[in-house]
Amino acid sequence: MPSISKKTKTSQKKQDTKTLTSSKQMSYDDAEEERNKQIENILVSLDEKKIIISGPGTGKSFLFKKIC
Repeated sequence: MPSISKKTKTSQKKQDTKTLTSSKQMSYDDAEEERNKQIENILVSLDEKKIIISGPGTGKSFLFKKIC
């Protein structure tokens, strides 16, 4: 059975980490773009009252800072 050198394993780990980071970054960028679209929809809404329903850590305070 061929053995994999320590250098090769380290190199593979770095590459796997880069791929994972890139995937997460794309997901974050997509989420940020979607959030900004939704914030814009709320800000331009002509409705007098707005109800914001969302879980913890989802940006409600961030949104209220934009509104006020």
